[in-house]
Amino acid sequence: KDEKHLYVALLTSQIGIYSRSANNTLTYVRSIPVNTTPDNLLVDDNGDIYVAGHPQPLKAAQYFDKKRPLSPSHALRLSPPSEGFSSWKVDELFISEGEELPSSSVSFVNKKTNMLYMGAVLADGFL
Repeated sequence: KDEKHLYVALLTSQIGIYSRSANNTLTYVRSIPVNTTPDNLLVDDNGDIYVAGHPQPLKAAQYFDKKRPLSPSHALRLSPPSEGFSSWKVDELFISEGEELPSSSVSFVNKKTNMLYMGAVLADGFL
């Protein structure tokens, strides 16, 4: 939200952080391990990053190819430290084998209700 940083969902189960200069040059800052293959990221007004992910990417690939009925879902919140980028707090908000919502692709928490919302690419509805 500050437009000074770019957060990238990496296939290596990490979130990459890059600083962005006034001329839009990117400089690598660090990566945060997330123990899931991240899909979409959402940054809220507090700077928290919500991550929807695939904790078992091979099952997700089989699900997308219609070779398995479900794929696990995962939702995380990454909270930045008060200053710098050295130690982020990682909260696991949801994990399942996919019964409730297979292969989650987006997640966020409504700050007024403190409710987690999740969506998926191939599933009808949301959680």
